[in-house]
Amino acid sequence: MTTAGASRPSLRTMNKLPSESEVLGYASTLSNWGRWGADDELGTINLITPSKRKQAAGLVVDGVTVSCAWPISTDAAPDVSRTPIHFMTGTGEGYSLDSDPTEEQGSGDFIGLAYHGYTV
Repeated sequence: MTTAGASRPSLRTMNKLPSESEVLGYASTLSNWGRWGADDELGTINLITPSKRKQAAGLVVDGVTVSCAWPISTDAAPDVSRTPIHFMTGTGEGYSLDSDPTEEQGSGDFIGLAYHGYTV
């Protein structure tokens, strides 16, 4: 809100880009490095306390879960530069209830992904 006679900031002022020195300063002014001690392995996750989780749970209205996952496309497409590689490390063939229980009796997969770009 503005008072009589006061001028509103222009869009140019409101959308001013930060200077190079301001951007470089973000690394120290916005860093949590060392905030929870030298041996900390959680970092900013330390801010998710039991009371914060309880507060967040209180915001639930419908109880619907929502995935934040990005679907992994296995088909080539204009926005998929490298499709994932899928390799079976074991098929489970030969499994039998009569097999020696010390022998491996399962299947396994290796999935290789290129983590840069729009695919992942």
